[in-house]
Amino acid sequence: KVSEAISEFQKVLKDEPGRSDVRYFLAQAHMIAGDLQLSKNELTEVLKVAPNSTDARASLAEVYFRLHSYDEAVSEAKKVIAIQPDNQKAKRVLGDAYVGKRDINNALSQYKELIRISPNDPLGHFRLGTIYRAQKKNTDAMSEFEKAISLNPQLIQPLAHIMWILIEQGGTDKAIERANKQLTASQNNPLIYNLIGKAYLVKKDDKKAEEYFNKSIEMDKNTLASYMDLGALYARSKTYDKAIARFEEAIKVKPNYLQPYMLIGILYDSQKNHDKAKEYYEKALKIDPKFAPAANNLAWIYAEHGGNIDIALDLAQRAKEKLPEDPGVSDTLGWIYYKKGVYLKAISLLKESSEKLDNNPTVRYHLGMAYYKNGNKELARRELDAALNINQKFDEMEEAKKALASLKR
Repeated sequence: KVSEAISEFQKVLKDEPGRSDVRYFLAQAHMIAGDLQLSKNELTEVLKVAPNSTDARASLAEVYFRLHSYDEAVSEAKKVIAIQPDNQKAKRVLGDAYVGKRDINNALSQYKELIRISPNDPLGHFRLGTIYRAQKKNTDAMSEFEKAISLNPQLIQPLAHIMWILIEQGGTDKAIERANKQLTASQNNPLIYNLIGKAYLVKKDDKKAEEYFNKSIEMDKNTLASYMDLGALYARSKTYDKAIARFEEAIKVKPNYLQPYMLIGILYDSQKNHDKAKEYYEKALKIDPKFAPAANNLAWIYAEHGGNIDIALDLAQRAKEKLPEDPGVSDTLGWIYYKKGVYLKAISLLKESSEKLDNNPTVRYHLGMAYYKNGNKELARRELDAALNINQKFDEMEEAKKALASLKR
């Protein structure tokens, strides 16, 4: 109950603003809630009062790491290690920050140090395994992952890496066999059933994959990954009702998880049920108003299927701010400017999209229409011709043909 914890800590600090211990706990709560900037602010205040607090400084290093501020993370972690040379959290964050900086040799050194400090902690072995895997030293990676699992048979990530190494080596059956062996050691961990299901997907055995995803859920009704994987499996086979039902179950397990809302919206969109799609994109944005994929898709629905064009513009601008390089977002925003009659802005954005999606007939059609309305007849003809040459059956085909015909008159 993180929001309640935050509220209580804030009440204490209102009465006793000097309580650096409470401020530290508040920072931890903000970190759990994903409010990294707020966590950073509180930890900075703690360190003003207690500059030698290794707990606060190690947490600040972690916040910097999560913010992708790797140099700052390295700096803060080193300050902790200067005071406590064997501080495990600082060593781990330092290693992770070096990975972020792509300084593999220093990362390797820190993870080895982590194992030296605490040889029976599986985390160091797992982190070291990921470095070896990145270096394509699969034998060494497998050894570290196996060591991590031997120390904690419930761990899923090391097993997943072992299975994917085997799969990459052409041993999908060996990967399944290794996972089945781990089921006994882990007392039938439901997430291992999920991994086996994923391996069967690699074998293109959808029935077996479905069986194992369902087994995972039978073991634990809260196995989010299996609801998501089942939903994706049903969506691929175009059994949309079953897919939506699985994603709905995922929402019940984790109501603030954005992906199932997005996927349900996309499935309704694909069935031309734009009202239901709109409902789910709006639900996603209620959880996170800055969630760009939902903002983009909702903007498109408003622009194309009845809605306030100014709201559509605001949503598309929000999406563009978060995903400036995404050609789909540029296409949405450009088409909205087209609908508002701002053709030069539309052309600029649609050109940007077309350069990356030059084989998408709808994008080429949009750019052609923007040129057409702006009086650039030759460029309009080129883009509309290109759209029709790519695909004679895209949604806007008839409109493209009509515009092209009028240009040739």
